Amino acid sequence: MTPFIVALFVNIFCLHSVLSLLITPPKWPEIWSGQQMWIETANTSNIANYGNWYYNISYNADPSTYLLRQDNNLECVPQAFMNDGNGCSNIWHGDTVYAYSWTLNKCCIIYPDLPPTQPLWLIDDNATFIGYKQLDIKAMNIGITNVSVWTFEDNQLYYADAQSGLPFALDINPGSLLLVWYNISLDINAFNESVFQIPNIDQCATEKDFICIYD
Repeated sequence: MTPFIVALFVNIFCLHSVLSLLITPPKWPEIWSGQQMWIETANTSNIANYGNWYYNISYNADPSTYLLRQDNNLECVPQAFMNDGNGCSNIWHGDTVYAYSWTLNKCCIIYPDLPPTQPLWLIDDNATFIGYKQLDIKAMNIGITNVSVWTFEDNQLYYADAQSGLPFALDINPGSLLLVWYNISLDINAFNESVFQIPNIDQCATEKDFICIYD
């Protein structure tokens, strides 16, 4: 390999490194909704869980006002002993995470102090831009999507829609399960705060010893 070719490769590598540092990680919308699902990385047609997604967290909001709801229609998280085949909703009120079974009308505090994902989390985690790729998600007939790829912490991966910049997928355990968002809406009228309401919320603390465990 000639010195010119070597120098060319070095310059290209350095340019890519500089561009990766200059590209600012995307911000999450403050209000958005849609659907989400957990799928196998090795087999993107295999759905482990799925459900609706509602997000309402402002950039400079008081942490006590954070609201997030993630529905798991197939089964509850392991901390909640309420599996009747209809799953549970994980609902954040501030840093407190509740699991609620709509069919059993049961509530459970699964995490007493777990902040939800905030809109600037990629920036705060110093996420690094890797490049662009295509993800082929066979579940729900999503198909091929062009995404930007970001790495953060211990080689965990985040994918944003390359065209819109909206959240697309999260791989917190590379090679295992992939969290995918789809049918995203930014319409603030798509939902209201009633979707975050938990019936009989006062019972959650008293029922924790019977239907859930703290992590």
